Amino acid sequence: MRSAPSPACRLAQSHGFDPLYTGAQLPVYEIARLAKRNRIKVIVLGGSSAATDLQMRQLRQLAEIAETDSIIFTGGGAYGEISAPERVAIRHCFSMRHFCCQMEIMAGLALAFVNKAQVAEP
Repeated sequence: MRSAPSPACRLAQSHGFDPLYTGAQLPVYEIARLAKRNRIKVIVLGGSSAATDLQMRQLRQLAEIAETDSIIFTGGGAYGEISAPERVAIRHCFSMRHFCCQMEIMAGLALAFVNKAQVAEP
């Protein structure tokens, strides 16, 4: 497991996920490329500035090109609620506590899926 430099990465890591921190200001197409190459289904975006049309447009673009069944979490003032294509879920977290709850749910679902797969094996 790699060291996770951002609070969101550390939180995901503490829930059993292996986060890949890409840094700030990465273009949307590069985020999608890295996600596909690394088989990442959960993408977390954060920003502290006020939401702009450009950021919201980029979020929509990412939702259009991300892998089917991906989940995009957004946080901070840089993003707001948007309607997303049905193939990608976008969840806006209003606080780190909200994001923590989302990670707990995801970890629980992942554990349930693993346990179910182990029971189904002959």
